[in-house]
Amino acid sequence: MSIRLRVALFLGLLASVLLTVTIMPLLWMWMIPAAIGGTELAPLFLVVGLVVISLAWRRDAAQRRLRWWALGCGTWIILLSGRTLAQVPPTLAAADAAMTAGLVAAGQPSTEPALYPMCDPLTLLIGMRTPAIAVDAGVELGFSDGVMLRGDVYRPPQAGIHPVVLVIHGGGWSGGDRSEGSTVSRALAAAGFLVVSSDYRLAPAHHFPAQLADVQVALRWIRTHAATLDGDPTRIALLGRSAGSQLALLTAAVPDSGIAAVVAFYSPVDFVAGWRDPGWPDPLDARTVFREYLGGTLDELPERYREASPINHTNHPLPPVLLIYGGSDQLVQLRFGKRLTEQLRAGGTPTVLITIPWAEHAFDAIPHGLGGQLALHQVERFFNATLKR
Repeated sequence: MSIRLRVALFLGLLASVLLTVTIMPLLWMWMIPAAIGGTELAPLFLVVGLVVISLAWRRDAAQRRLRWWALGCGTWIILLSGRTLAQVPPTLAAADAAMTAGLVAAGQPSTEPALYPMCDPLTLLIGMRTPAIAVDAGVELGFSDGVMLRGDVYRPPQAGIHPVVLVIHGGGWSGGDRSEGSTVSRALAAAGFLVVSSDYRLAPAHHFPAQLADVQVALRWIRTHAATLDGDPTRIALLGRSAGSQLALLTAAVPDSGIAAVVAFYSPVDFVAGWRDPGWPDPLDARTVFREYLGGTLDELPERYREASPINHTNHPLPPVLLIYGGSDQLVQLRFGKRLTEQLRAGGTPTVLITIPWAEHAFDAIPHGLGGQLALHQVERFFNATLKR
């Protein structure tokens, strides 16, 4: 077998397996990174498919069967990556339109241009490029029930007084840490925001609402130290991912919270509905996650399940909210995001919903990917309008 054909078969089979995961039910957690990579990096996989076909194209009667295998893999790769790429142009247009309409309706249009484009091929190829950012790592934010909480502070390179963004990580309330999304935190700092990424106590050792108290510790530290960091304590926003977005939404729902805006990525919305119908597939084992976080089952703690559900805290105006959901998310389905959007708007909260059809849960783990770039652009636009006033 020629070296060309060996390379074609290796690349073709490997990429075919990874991309096939993107159209399968995600039965196990290990499948999620493959699904994220296969969709977020679809343009690169398209190139791989073309390379496989070009390597296998030369006629070789002695290796006809293997050649056809390689050509088939290349075609499959192109079809699956093209499936994602076909959704990109209408999604970019829809996201821009939703953001513009939402900001105008909220009376907060912004003309300040975003630093990061929605879809930059060079960024996709080489990663996110940001200026040098000063980072204060492991800053002591204060004690919460005897536990010292720490945060990382990302300082903008520009002179002046900057709005503040508190980042709350995901991880199913039992994992993750403040380093999550550090590339995006650096990017937001480069765009002129003072970013603080904070830890919080984790389940099952600590049950809700301990984590909400930890967010308040971080907020008190920000308000106390903002001036020494060239931050504005009157312009604070929250950015949460998954579990962190649930905490961000609940924190902002407290009357007179002092929060100016909220960005929530693929947020859990309703623990009661999630317990009764965890959906299929359920690779995360949602009921176990809920039980460890909330301290018991729905039958044992019905009031706590309702209290922890953002959907039950929407009957009064919250600060402007940006919700970002993946249309292919099998852990937190888009239907929950749509319900939350309707409830927030009914309660008088300016709300923007950005839907990324191909995106899986935690899609922005690849921040330079298709959905990652789109999300960062819209987050920056949203913060420019709600914080830089």
